[in-house]
Amino acid sequence: MRRYIPLAVLIFAGCTAQEGKPQAVSDSGDPTVVITGDTGDTWTETGTDFDCSAPFPAQPFQIEIHPIQTQEDFDFTRDGYLVYQLGEAVVGTDKQGNITVLSPGAAGDPRGIHGLSDGRIVVISNWDGSIKIVDPATNGLDILAGGLDAPNGVEVDSSDRIYFTSHSEVGWTEPYGREKHLVYSWEPEDGRSANGIALSEDEQRLTVAMPKGDSTDFVTLDRLGSDEWGNVQVLRTDPGWHSALDTDVCGNLYTVDYSTGALRRIHPDGTDEALGILPAEEIWGFSAMRFGPGYGGWERDRLYVTSRNSEIYEIFVGIPGRRHPTAL
Repeated sequence: MRRYIPLAVLIFAGCTAQEGKPQAVSDSGDPTVVITGDTGDTWTETGTDFDCSAPFPAQPFQIEIHPIQTQEDFDFTRDGYLVYQLGEAVVGTDKQGNITVLSPGAAGDPRGIHGLSDGRIVVISNWDGSIKIVDPATNGLDILAGGLDAPNGVEVDSSDRIYFTSHSEVGWTEPYGREKHLVYSWEPEDGRSANGIALSEDEQRLTVAMPKGDSTDFVTLDRLGSDEWGNVQVLRTDPGWHSALDTDVCGNLYTVDYSTGALRRIHPDGTDEALGILPAEEIWGFSAMRFGPGYGGWERDRLYVTSRNSEIYEIFVGIPGRRHPTAL
C-alpha cells in the first residue's frame, strides 16, 4: 500500500532558478529502450537529452511514500527491483510491492548496496569489513575485499568499477578482482568518517560526505587519470549529519540530514538551497538516497530516500539523476 502526501503538508523554502546554475526539467523526444525483467514484464527506459539551462521545476514537489522497511542502504537492479536488506537476506521489491528473495544470507549489516550492469549486486558489509558480490541468478556469493575499517558507502561507475568509503579511506576495486586500490585516506583521529559517495554524470568528479561531530564536509576529488584521483577539496560544510548523497545529470548534489529529514541541493559551485523537510511521524534515520534508474517504474527524475526501518520517500524533483550502471 502506498501513501500520497498532499503538497500542502511539505514545508519548502522559497527559491527560484539561479542564473548560471546548471538546471534541467524536460525530456523532449528522447529515444526509449524496451527492457524485459526476470518476471517477463517489460518497460521502457527514457533517454537522457535534458536541457540543463532551463529553469528549475517549481516547488513544492510531490511526494509518494512506499512502506518498504530498509535497514541502511538500498539500490536498484537490472530486473527492475529496488533491492535492500530484510533480516539476513538481500531482497528485491517491484513497484507493486512484490518481494523476491535474491540471496538468503548474504546481508551482514550492508551499509552499502549497489546493482551492477550484469545483474549482480554489491554488498558492503560493516560487520566483517568486506565487499561482497551477490549473484541472484546462481545464488552465488563472492568476496572481493576484506579487512576494511567500518566500510559505509558504495558507488559504481559505467564500467562496474566499485568505489567505497570506510572510516578512514576512499578506494575502489574491480567486480572480478581481489585488489583494493586507495584513492584518499586520512588519520582517523581527526574525527571524520567517510559515508555517502557519488560520481558526477561524466564520472570525472567523486564527492564524499564526511560527517564530523555536528557538521558534514562534502569533499570532492577530480579524476586525474583512469586510475588516479586528486585535487581534494571541501566543496561545502553543512550543519547536521549527512550520510546520503547522490547526483543529477547537471552536476548538482543532493543530501538529506540523517536526523531531521531536511533535503538540500548543492550546486557545482558549492552554493546550496533547501528543498524541504520530509514528513514523518517519527523522524529518524534518513540514511540513503538514490535517483531512480529510469525503468521498472522507478523514474530517473525521482529521488528515493529511505527512513531507516520505516519507509521510502519518492520525491519528484524534475531533474534526472546520473545514469545508473544497470541502464545499458
